[in-house]
Amino acid sequence: MPALTNPKLKIETISGSNNAKVTAQVTVNFHPQEETNIKILGLKCRLRCRVWAEDGGFNGDDDPLFNMTTKTITKDGTYTF
Repeated sequence: MPALTNPKLKIETISGSNNAKVTAQVTVNFHPQEETNIKILGLKCRLRCRVWAEDGGFNGDDDPLFNMTTKTITKDGTYTF
């Protein structure tokens, strides 16, 4: 499984509305053997981003707010949703 590092979340309010623009970013680094398997076998990985809310409620579970579009990746890089 690739290493995910340097996660970032940016939330910008949209003036004059109750909406916000949410941007998430993460750096993906594959192990050399994974890179070889991707190239030789033509494999593709799916990178998914979900935003959760910390819940201080009765059961203490976090609540999923929304999902962002899944990305298909085949190499190291920084990916933005």
